[in-house]
Amino acid sequence: MQLGKVLFHEPPPKPAKAPDLDRASQLLKEDAERRESLFKQSAEDEKMKSELLERRFREAIEKTKDQPTGPPLKEIDLD
Repeated sequence: MQLGKVLFHEPPPKPAKAPDLDRASQLLKEDAERRESLFKQSAEDEKMKSELLERRFREAIEKTKDQPTGPPLKEIDLD
């Protein structure tokens, strides 16, 4: 093992500025608000979907109201 003199020393670079906790808190709050907004929109879409299906069902009932309700005819019965 050889010993020698230190000719030049450069300190290690300082780490970047510590993370800004206020900014991180703000980002988390914005993300929570965005998720809540998406959830409300999804719930509203499901409500509208349910109303649309209900309306289509009522229309189908109205269309079939005047049709006979007997058993379906078979091809063999038509001869």
